[in-house]
Amino acid sequence: MFRNGGDYRLARKLDADAAVEIKQLPREDQLQILQENIVARAHQAFEKSKKWYNLKAREIQYRPGQEVWKRNFVFSDFSRNINAKFCKRYSQCRIMRPVGKNMYGLENLHGIRLGVFHAKDLKQ
Repeated sequence: MFRNGGDYRLARKLDADAAVEIKQLPREDQLQILQENIVARAHQAFEKSKKWYNLKAREIQYRPGQEVWKRNFVFSDFSRNINAKFCKRYSQCRIMRPVGKNMYGLENLHGIRLGVFHAKDLKQ
């Protein structure tokens, strides 16, 4: 006898027919089936998100002396008549040296040091 809708789902998983009498599984077995289902779905969701992430992610290694474009971080300032949406988004600079795995020391094209920036703020 089925007591709720969850029993029908369990019967389908066990390939049991509705016409055949189904024995009620012990609570431990039901929880085990539920846990296996949750683990399988979590792994499936992980694989799907990993696929989309790997389409966009790319590893880039810059060399010293290479010219790149650095993102400018400009804020609007009413007192100085600056509107951020009209400012340049990127400026050209040169890689001085790598600092760590994803950080790079930069200088502008005139040789003035700009500081250390993350690779995500750089583009070729």
